[in-house]
Amino acid sequence: MLSPTGICCSLVPLAELTPCLRWALPRYRIDRASWILSQVMQRVQAGHSNQIVAGTVWRCSDAGTREQRLAAAIAVEQAGGAATLLLLQTVAAEELRRFSDSGSVDATDELASAAAADVILDAADGRHLIRPLLEPVLQRLRSLHITFLQAACDEPRQATLLCAAGFEPLADLSLMRLPAADFARAAGVAAAEASSRPVAAAALQWVALEAIGPDWEHPFSSVAADTFIDTPDCPRLSNFRTAEEIVAGYRTAPTFDRRLSKLLRIGDQWAGCLVLTRQTSAAAPGDDQPDAETAVALELTYLGLRPEFRGKRLAGCLLAEAVRVAREIGAGQILLTVDQQNRPARASYQRFGWRDVAQESVWGRRV
Repeated sequence: MLSPTGICCSLVPLAELTPCLRWALPRYRIDRASWILSQVMQRVQAGHSNQIVAGTVWRCSDAGTREQRLAAAIAVEQAGGAATLLLLQTVAAEELRRFSDSGSVDATDELASAAAADVILDAADGRHLIRPLLEPVLQRLRSLHITFLQAACDEPRQATLLCAAGFEPLADLSLMRLPAADFARAAGVAAAEASSRPVAAAALQWVALEAIGPDWEHPFSSVAADTFIDTPDCPRLSNFRTAEEIVAGYRTAPTFDRRLSKLLRIGDQWAGCLVLTRQTSAAAPGDDQPDAETAVALELTYLGLRPEFRGKRLAGCLLAEAVRVAREIGAGQILLTVDQQNRPARASYQRFGWRDVAQESVWGRRV
């Protein structure tokens, strides 16, 4: 606790995570709240609660007891030195006004004093709670060797809070969906394009990472890193993460599946990669609750080609393989996200039948 009167900032122990979520989630749209809760519960149920880092700001009474939660943040460790900020919320403007009108703040700690003074100066703006809220969270993330923190945003107020938290926008994304009812059409588009592809179908070979053997990490990491050269997809991300770090994040993620993820070989050369992830729970924000037909989804997490293999109409080959795998595992849909500025990729997805279901921006900051 930082002061007997005013505000206090601290990490949230696992035992207090549920009350924190109950306070914060109603402040989101139901689809976003459902997604946040699913991400937290996946880690708790898998026994990975140590990957959850939460912080909170309280209003304190004269006796030093916590009276009212003012702000909360929850981040989850990902892989490869990265984490995702799932939740960032503050009280509404009218609540802050009541706080500032309730009397003077006698904060003895420098951090608490500065934060409390900010609240008094502009009680209608929850941004001033962000700095004291995030400091213990960032310190904990640093102790876990996290160097990059990302966040998604689809509301103006969230963008305001992320700016106050030191994030900067990286890209505007489209979340796209291909339902199982359109798999056959997508396969037909791929077959039609194959006839005009300069590379013969017989020269193309998909190799599952699991089939490569115990040394699969080296070819996968090398090929995937090469696909980021001059990529038009989220180019600002390179200001924070190297291609090797991004690929390490894919490779070490708990959901990474070597049976589904593959490399594309053309002749005796590796040409590209396809990272596919099976989902069996709530999908990304913007989707409805899954029914029996869409409970299993295939996420097209990443696809890419080495520079020398671009411009040969091979993107359709990668998408056709994703559709084939989706059919094989009985997926009810294929989900993906794409940078809205990556117009060639968006055009390819739309040609195969993917349609937008939501938009969001992705933000990032160094830890």
